[in-house]
Amino acid sequence: MAISTVEPTWIQVLMDGYDEDPEAKKLWAELSLSVTNDQGYSLEQGIIRFHVRIWVGNNITTQQHIIQDLHASGIGGHSGVLDTYQRIKRMFARTKMKQTVQAFVSFPKSRGYDVIMVVIVKLTKYGHFLPLKHPFTATQVAKVFLDGIYKLHGLPQCIISDRDEKSPFEILYGHVPKNFGVPEDTTAATPELDKLIRDRETTMILLQQQLLRAQERMRKQADKHRSECSFKEGDWVYLSTQKLSFKFYGPYMVTCRVGVVAYQLALPEGSHIHNVVHVSQLKPHLPTHIQVSDLAALTVLDSVSGVQPVGITASRCIQRGGVAVQQIQVAWDTTIPPTTSWEDAFALHAWFPEALA
Repeated sequence: MAISTVEPTWIQVLMDGYDEDPEAKKLWAELSLSVTNDQGYSLEQGIIRFHVRIWVGNNITTQQHIIQDLHASGIGGHSGVLDTYQRIKRMFARTKMKQTVQAFVSFPKSRGYDVIMVVIVKLTKYGHFLPLKHPFTATQVAKVFLDGIYKLHGLPQCIISDRDEKSPFEILYGHVPKNFGVPEDTTAATPELDKLIRDRETTMILLQQQLLRAQERMRKQADKHRSECSFKEGDWVYLSTQKLSFKFYGPYMVTCRVGVVAYQLALPEGSHIHNVVHVSQLKPHLPTHIQVSDLAALTVLDSVSGVQPVGITASRCIQRGGVAVQQIQVAWDTTIPPTTSWEDAFALHAWFPEALA
């Protein structure tokens, strides 16, 4: 069995460059005997490292290659001096690295200007290139924006900035992407590691809170179009075979409840659909006449004991099985003062058509 490994080609270029750099050549020879020294240098698989980072030395070819890829490529995105320097510093080390990056990245000054602020109009993709002098303040940037953007387009509804501290990759995986095939330094000091973990946990908490808020907003909007509906064995319902369809078939009898939100129906023989359906596909069948049930046992007093309603004190509308039911509060002549109870309006009118006329 063979094991294949990937080795970036630039690593060999770096190692070959040690022979052209007297300082690196001397250091390589020293480390080949002792592996590490008291200055923090070490030798690992032929590569000189300084506190885990790769030592570039004075190899101009490798320096230009690294800066070009971490500044002008899709990884770098033509970011500024500081961002490019920090990106390189995470993996590589050499003397006067910041000056080299600054000389490579910085624009040549033109009338004192050395920075260009780029603003793209999202609708037309038209670009504005506004000069600035570094260092600059937020007030200066705002004035340039007013003079170069606001007077032409007005106040935008939103501004999308690419200057976020974390990229989507970092939010998702918790670390910056591996560049050049080189993993990030995993031997950072404990305080730095603790800060990294805390920052990532804070970011994830904020993302989860925003996600929960969005889910809650969507739930509230969806609930506006929902109504609680439940059936029992023996109820009759209409069935819609397609979601968002206003055409219903039936009625069919409910034979049993399956789980929390599904029901089994007594469908005709030869039906080509499953007989267990979601409650959202059902609506209750309302018969042409309603048989008085619970309240009938109470209002039967009119034929047995002569109890009669003496007045209506209030009314209300309730939901029963997803259907609106009108109820009225009735005062009975059983006691003084009269007893009151809530009764279905339809049932009460059926029992006392003359008394409540």
